[in-house]
Amino acid sequence: EIPLCDWSSDVCSSDLHAGCKMAQIYAGKKTQLTHAFPMKSETEIGATLMELIRKVGAPNLLFSDNAKAEIGKTVNDILRWYSIKDHQSEPHHQHQNYAERVIQEILRYIQVCMERTGTPPDCWLLCLLYVVELMNHLARDSLDGRTPIEAAFNFKPDVSPYLYVHWWQAVYYDAHETKKFPSRSKERTGRIVGVAWNKGDLMTFMILDDVTRKVHHQSNVRPITKKDPNFKSMSDGGEDLWMSQKPIVHSMADELNENVNKI
Repeated sequence: EIPLCDWSSDVCSSDLHAGCKMAQIYAGKKTQLTHAFPMKSETEIGATLMELIRKVGAPNLLFSDNAKAEIGKTVNDILRWYSIKDHQSEPHHQHQNYAERVIQEILRYIQVCMERTGTPPDCWLLCLLYVVELMNHLARDSLDGRTPIEAAFNFKPDVSPYLYVHWWQAVYYDAHETKKFPSRSKERTGRIVGVAWNKGDLMTFMILDDVTRKVHHQSNVRPITKKDPNFKSMSDGGEDLWMSQKPIVHSMADELNENVNKI
């Protein structure tokens, strides 16, 4: 029996959109491994369940509350297809759902990260994804000093990326501006918003550009310091770069539509 047998699920919502206004959280009770998937609406829960199955395999049981989207036709069809058992919490007893407690812990860490670093509110979802991955890499007493990743997959994860940079750290990154040399610097400024685990090598990071507000994946990154500046890539100032409400994180539906268009 693999340790990824039983999962709990619930929706985490926000009062800001930022492209997506909610995320589906899946939490393994035995391993404490957690996954989060951005959504625009609860109609995308079925797509997030398929993504969970793609990443870790089909669970033996899925525990959820009684929300219609959590137990709707789309989800039930997936459960039947993969022979997954389902169980729901008692009405008005959200504490019975393990994912509910995990969400409260995630929100607490998000609040600390955003308040201590001055993160704009519309970046809450990027912070949520960062916190979830960080929690999966931290050892816990309840797991006998192991991390959730080790408990689930039986190997010790490398935490080197989290020791090199931290959330919302200001950095220079290589923008590969070779065609405009020397009028424009090859480096651009941005903020660390995560580790790109499925891109490049181990030390590849997700960087939110200060001007375009697009997320880039780069390994050639260095912190912005007074001792080693790049005056050419610095902003002219006078403009608040963090007031735009353009989408930052795409939902599962957006990703599926983009893949279809490429085909």
